[in-house]
Amino acid sequence: MVKTSINKLTDILVDNLNQVQISKTSHNRALQLFVELYQKNKKNNEVTEYFKKFLIEQVNKALVVKNRDPSIDRFFSFIARLSLELFSIDEKDQLPLEDIFFYNLINHLLKCTENSKIQIRFKSCLLIYQIFSNFNESTEVEEEVFNEIFEKMKIRLQDRKTSVRTVAVKVLQKLQTQDEDDPVVRLFFDMLSKEGSEDVRSTIIQTMVVTKSNLPTLLIRARDIKPRVRKSIYILISQVKLKVFNGIHKHLIDLLSCGCSDRDPIVTSAFTSMLASSWMKSIDDNIITLLELIKVEENEKLSIDIINILLDQNILPKNDFFKDLGQRLSKCGTELKGFAETITPEYALLWRCYLEFLQKKETVVLYSEIKETLITDPQQHLLLTMKFESSPFIFKQLLLILNQYEYFNDSILLNYLEGKLLDLNFDIDLKSSILLIFRKYCKTEKEFYDHILNVLSDIQDPIEDVYRVEEEEEIKNLRKLHSLTIISYILSNTNKTIRDPVIDGLKDYIVDSIQSEKPEIREKAFKCNCLYILLDDDPNFLYKNNGMLDLYLSALSKDHIKVQMVVATACFDLLTEDGMNNALIEQRKAMQKNDDIISIDQPETEKELLLLSTSGNFCNKFLNILFDNVLLIKDTNDQESKEESQFKLLKVEGIAKLFYNNIIKDQKLLNSLIILFFIKETSDTSLGIKQILSTFFQGFVLKSKKNSELFVNSFTKVLTYFVHSQNTKGIFENLISFYLTLLQPNIGAKVNLLDRYQNQILVEYLRLILGISYVQSPIFLCSNLHLFSISPCVDSVNLIEFYTQEIKSSISLLYKQCSAPVAKFESRVVAIKSHLPENHPTLDDSKKMKLKESLEKYKLEMQADSKKPPKKFRLMKSSVESQPIVPQPVTPTHKTQEINLRAPDTNKSPKKPPPSPSKNKRMEIDQELPSPITNKTVPQNENPKPINFENDQEKVMDTDDNSENDSQSNSKKCIIM
Repeated sequence: MVKTSINKLTDILVDNLNQVQISKTSHNRALQLFVELYQKNKKNNEVTEYFKKFLIEQVNKALVVKNRDPSIDRFFSFIARLSLELFSIDEKDQLPLEDIFFYNLINHLLKCTENSKIQIRFKSCLLIYQIFSNFNESTEVEEEVFNEIFEKMKIRLQDRKTSVRTVAVKVLQKLQTQDEDDPVVRLFFDMLSKEGSEDVRSTIIQTMVVTKSNLPTLLIRARDIKPRVRKSIYILISQVKLKVFNGIHKHLIDLLSCGCSDRDPIVTSAFTSMLASSWMKSIDDNIITLLELIKVEENEKLSIDIINILLDQNILPKNDFFKDLGQRLSKCGTELKGFAETITPEYALLWRCYLEFLQKKETVVLYSEIKETLITDPQQHLLLTMKFESSPFIFKQLLLILNQYEYFNDSILLNYLEGKLLDLNFDIDLKSSILLIFRKYCKTEKEFYDHILNVLSDIQDPIEDVYRVEEEEEIKNLRKLHSLTIISYILSNTNKTIRDPVIDGLKDYIVDSIQSEKPEIREKAFKCNCLYILLDDDPNFLYKNNGMLDLYLSALSKDHIKVQMVVATACFDLLTEDGMNNALIEQRKAMQKNDDIISIDQPETEKELLLLSTSGNFCNKFLNILFDNVLLIKDTNDQESKEESQFKLLKVEGIAKLFYNNIIKDQKLLNSLIILFFIKETSDTSLGIKQILSTFFQGFVLKSKKNSELFVNSFTKVLTYFVHSQNTKGIFENLISFYLTLLQPNIGAKVNLLDRYQNQILVEYLRLILGISYVQSPIFLCSNLHLFSISPCVDSVNLIEFYTQEIKSSISLLYKQCSAPVAKFESRVVAIKSHLPENHPTLDDSKKMKLKESLEKYKLEMQADSKKPPKKFRLMKSSVESQPIVPQPVTPTHKTQEINLRAPDTNKSPKKPPPSPSKNKRMEIDQELPSPITNKTVPQNENPKPINFENDQEKVMDTDDNSENDSQSNSKKCIIM
């Protein structure tokens, strides 16, 4: 057999590698040819060593191409398959590890993962991932290789580039096992709580192995602030069988609650798909089975939401219970034998929801016909309902089904319902449902009010009790609770424009009940009182009634938490009411003449957050106590109750709505909300708050020019807060991205104005760098200068140039590590200045002198602030936690610095400036990459021909690189030396 010469081998390899880059259709043929060549020459060490070295050299050339190109992806795909084919050959020949091409390639790529170039780190991880993606179950790899890959990828999880961290996650996913104590799973869970990038978090979730033990921790991400991450959770859980939730019912309810309440369309779509396409198919579309898992009696509202989602997806009840239901019920007679026993809470609720769904679709003939089979004679249905008086949940569902009947013997039904309203032993929570049906079957509104007033009169002062002894206090309180429940229904279902005059007679009773000693009575009374005020013709009623105002303020300050929640909700409703909104405008202007509402710099006193305005105006007092106590959470317990968590969410959402509706425009309060958004806390409540604020900021910032100015003006205060907080340096990159992203112009936005805002933020950032330099090294700020874009606005560019020069002249001497980022930024400023008109105005000496004087004062303020104790954020029960510190990618000199991972980043990255040209000459490939592994000397003067990579325009990888730039990176062609 004639051995193939090196030159001929090179020609064959080059020709085929060119083909595999063009199309994947050529891969099988080329793969077969390469395997044959390898086997044919495997006894010739010189040729096989050259073969291995040649392939690794081609990999090197692909790694240094900066942008990700489809031709390179096809080349990597081919190399991944080829390495495994050669691995099986080498394994059969029992070659030592150092002679096996697969291990040579993996070791080479692992060294490349430590390179200073982003594209090299990224692509080396990507090729490792592609290699392991081609593994089959029979492939066995040395354990020490797996361990080495794990350690290297663990380091890459801390890479400063999102794209590198993302592909490192994918590599580690290939190392996962089903073991509940798997180190990869533990690493992923640890990273989920710290990782700032939504891409990385989403990738982690998509690659997780789900077990019953790790499921509860994983489900926390259903409250993630990023829609893509929440979507990933539902996609992942859709692959999990429902039986996994046995024993962890609480987490099933939390997951379903999050999905039903989510407002983002991509999340709701994924959640609906999980329910309708995955879970329901696994239980043969049996809605009752799912409801039994949910436990409808404990989670009625959630169950109704789930049923409605399924019905909208055309998943209709198929149980025998619903077949000819109405006909079967009518044949049961008055005893209802054999039928009542079949009704369970799940069937009752589904029956009710199904009828309500069909009612909405009654124009569709099919649905109208189905509805007729589910109802019977109303008298018969009433008998069935009465049979379940001792089962409140089923009674309620059957009672509400009466709402679907068009006719009834009014006197029989009304007398029965009136008796239940008068019965103090009857479940108070059912009274609203009874009133709903009662109102439907009254012929007129007047008849309804006459009946209800008689009921209220009998409850409060029954005739038969004229000669009885004094009632016990417990019975009196019970009468009040039942009365207030009825009054609450009347007020909440009354139209302001056509309200009945009888409502005015309820005021005194409500006010008297507010002063009750029982918190459950006060809770209902305050709710009724708020509803009454909203129906009042005078929007200033509350402010004119000094005693009533004091009751509200006292309840907000001291009352039971459930009462506080009702009162806080009432306050928000009153503030957003149109009539009162206008009345508050002048009051707000008066307030703003005083000090601002919230101070994040407030020292620890009896009041965490203080409204300093104390004028005698009722409206002022109202807002004073509202903002003081609505934002106040005392640090009394480590464990929050359910009510405390709900109260937190209520407070933040209410304040966000007041901002959004232009009712408040307070700078310091907005600063506090932004700080709260970035404080690191991973509790369910905190994640819920961050979701609310994320939605709020996206709609608020560009809603008006005033909103944008408030947002921009918060930048310095917010950053200064975190500068003086401990161990929070890693948060700054995310903060900057947050501001710049939200100031990106949308359709119809004034681009020039937003450009000026971005320049204004940059100017403040440069001042902050100079101010902090008196206290500590500003490297953690200087390293983020590349995130800013510079718009050619003359005035702001002059200021940017001035502060850049100040930084260069002062900081660079004190802190040499700041020199490189500052120099790069300066070159960008010079480039922008060169594009301005030649006769553009510049800063004269007097202006520069004033700026320097102002700067000196600012530095002294920063120096004084640094000597104060670290600030504690008092908006919520939380303290600023340190961000995880991770090593920076290795530099060419193999020195390691430290950077911090980010807090949650925004949906899209801000515009980034073009990288400045590198002044260093390009290093040769053998200086940038490890040399190909070889054990033999390759014949000289046998240089292989170059491979021409396609010039495709697709760019998948994020290519922003702050390390030294390779001049070859601008080209997509790889030249082999």
